[in-house]
Amino acid sequence: MDLHAFVDLGWGGLAVFATLQFLARPIAAQLSSIGSKLTSGERHLLAWIAPRGIVSAAMAALFALKLGAIGYTEARNWSP
Repeated sequence: MDLHAFVDLGWGGLAVFATLQFLARPIAAQLSSIGSKLTSGERHLLAWIAPRGIVSAAMAALFALKLGAIGYTEARNWSP
């Protein structure tokens, strides 16, 4: 990320970034986990980190490979 380009956006750009990063993403993560078996601490962690897209796919693949390597045969039956 080019910091100068970010600064050039001014206060309005910073306000949009802050709103998305610190309000919209955590609220979306909290709302999407309602009704799940996650604890409140796990829901807060998801709201803070909120992995999405390629990060989630890469982590799922990595975990499947690692679990398969230590003997969990079910881990080899995953599909993205």
